[in-house]
Amino acid sequence: MALVAKPTLVVTIDYIDSTGSKGQSVTHLPAATTMAAAIVKVDATVALLLASTDCAIVGYSIATGKLETSTPAPTLGSRVEGRATLTFRTAAAKTAHFGFPAPKGALTAATGGLVSTQADLAALITDLLGGYCDSNGSDLTALIADELIFNRTSIRQRTTDTSPAT
Repeated sequence: MALVAKPTLVVTIDYIDSTGSKGQSVTHLPAATTMAAAIVKVDATVALLLASTDCAIVGYSIATGKLETSTPAPTLGSRVEGRATLTFRTAAAKTAHFGFPAPKGALTAATGGLVSTQADLAALITDLLGGYCDSNGSDLTALIADELIFNRTSIRQRTTDTSPAT
């Protein structure tokens, strides 16, 4: 079991047409390409695309990643439909959410919420507060709520235990 670098950088270019419909182009650059060189390359490609499309280009992303070479077996009974959701306050006084599927049983409180003081979850929260930000670049400053949500959970069915103190 080992995470290894993907062989390419993934370049996704986003478009919008006159009706508001969105589209994408996906291409790849060699993984050895530096981010600075990738940005220069994609900027040049976008300039060429603008001469070739009637759509507006609204942005692009360059992503790298890792793949598991030998996927371990998930815990029996684990389901991605159940998600732990952590809600943070940001430096800009907004909220940001982070969720992950199939939280371990030890993280679930009897009231249906999450036990944010449990050592593993507390370590994750500390890690997220230590350098991550929201999509606008505003730092995460404090955990304000945590809850366990299932994909088909309505607002009325959601747990009332969203306190990060439990």
